[in-house]
Formats: sequence, structure tokens, C-alpha cells
Amino acid sequence: MIIAEVIRWKEWYHSKLALFVFANYYLLFLSAEITFRDLFPVILLICWFILLMAFGYMINDYADQFSDRAAGKEKLLSKLKKNHQILILLLIFCSTFLFLLPFYKDPIVIALSICNLALAIMYSAPPFRLKERGIWGIIGASMAQWMVPVVMVFAVFGHYDVDTFIFAVFYLLIGLRFMFTHQLHDYPNDIQSGTLTFAVEYTPEKTYRLARFLFSAELLFLLALIALIAVLNPFFIALMIVYLLFFMTCLYPVLRKKGLPQLLSSFDTIPLADLYFFWLPFCLSLFLGLKNPVFFIVTLVELVWKMGYLRYYKDMIWLKRTPGV
Repeated sequence: MIIAEVIRWKEWYHSKLALFVFANYYLLFLSAEITFRDLFPVILLICWFILLMAFGYMINDYADQFSDRAAGKEKLLSKLKKNHQILILLLIFCSTFLFLLPFYKDPIVIALSICNLALAIMYSAPPFRLKERGIWGIIGASMAQWMVPVVMVFAVFGHYDVDTFIFAVFYLLIGLRFMFTHQLHDYPNDIQSGTLTFAVEYTPEKTYRLARFLFSAELLFLLALIALIAVLNPFFIALMIVYLLFFMTCLYPVLRKKGLPQLLSSFDTIPLADLYFFWLPFCLSLFLGLKNPVFFIVTLVELVWKMGYLRYYKDMIWLKRTPGV
């Protein structure tokens, strides 16, 4: 679809959207009882997040269209007339607030929404253009795409506790690592187009070392998050052990051949992506179904939505069994 291509849907629906939905599952899981009516704020948040991501990616393409053309990677948005580009951006910008109307009395929700949109604009558009201001660009994008949206979920549910902090920092660290991977991956194009990113300014070697450090911190917060869920449902530990055994026997032998430097600088096989974007959301959707069987519909949606990860597992098992690959 043209719309999906314009908003670059395939670049974030299986990752950023998946982890955003996971936070919603977690807050539903905290409730003693859940009904299908409890999905109403979740649906509103998902629609808001989709529009937010669409706006962020499109404003980036709008601001980068000349440098993208110079690098030979022209986006579909740039092929539209300029006034049409601006009109679409304004419509999406305003639409983000429509899905937050039920929460208009909450100043924190409104402030977070404005902050998110401001960060999206400041990342790409002049005179700020944070993406060319070294570490500030990486922090700004990580906050806009990962940290602030998850805090928004907690704000809508009115839940502020230690787990809010753990989720916020965990998502920020994931965002930072993904931004470093993105810049390492785009390094040749950025050199060609003259885009001064962190990796261009401070070299790929230094960027990789920082990404590796952040990955270590990310693992610590992952353990904290697993502990949070395990306290609520000890069976979660068993599911994590199953994943760990599967990872060590089927995934690790293949990933080890690539090496951490390649894994942290490529989007082909991102470390722990399957755990974050498939396994964790699926497990919590399963727990929601056990609380209220109606929510097994959500579990089914998760399986259909994440079929790509099941194919990924199949491919990894095939690679492990194929000598010399």
C-alpha cells in the first residue's frame, strides 16, 4: 500500500509498535480483573502511537529529501507536491490529539504528547536538526520513539511506581542502542550525503564501543523487568527459561558466528529483537487470556501479527543444521 510506504510502516510496526503494545499488556496485567472494555484506552493509545510514528518518519523524510536524493535513496513522500506534503503532515499532527481527547483533563498526558511531537520535529527539522548534533540527536530520537511513548502509557493508566522508572530507562536504552545501530548501518550513505551524524563525527569504532556499553546496561534493566513480571506470575520464570534454552541451542550458535560487532551494526539480526518484540508481548497476552478467556483473541492477534518471527526461528534452526553456513 502507498500509505504504508509513505509512513514507512514496515520499518517500525514489528519493533517499536510491538514493544509499545507490550507496555499496555503489562498495565492491563496489573489489574486484578480485566474486561474487554479495558481495551478501549489501549486501542486509543495504539492509534495515537501509529500516528506519532507516521508523523516522525514523515517529517524526517520531508526534512531529508534533498540529502536523500543526493545519496540515491529518495523516499516516496518527496515525490508528492510540496503543498501536499505539508498538508499531510499537518493532518497527522492534529490527528494525534484526537485520540487523546478522553484524557484531555490530564495535564501530564497532554504535556507528554506535545513533548513527543516537539522531539520528532526537532530531530529532523531546522533550525534544531538534532540528528546532526551528535549525541543529542541519538538521545532525542530515543526519547521520541521509545521512552516518552512508554511513559505516556503509564500516564494514561495513572500508574506511577518503580516499574514506571524501570520501563522508561529500559526503553530508553533500547532506543539508544537501535539509534547507534541505525547510524552504523547508514554510515556509508551519511558520508556520501554529507549528513553529520554521531557515527560520522566520532567514527564507527567509538560508536560501536558506546553501543556495546549501553547493551550491557540494557541487559541489567531487562533482568529487572523480568523480575517485575515474575513477581506477579512466577510461571513467567519458566517461560523465560524455555526461551533461554531455545536461544542457547538454536539461536546462539548462529549469532556467535557473526560476532557482536556485526550484530550491533546491522539490522539483519538484532540481538534480543525476537525476545522484545515477540516473546515478551506473546507471554503477557497469554497471561491476559488466562485472566479472562476473551483476551485469548489478543493472543491470537499476537501470533498472526508476529508470524515473521516464527519464520525467523525456522530460518535460524535451518542455518544451525546446515554445515558451512
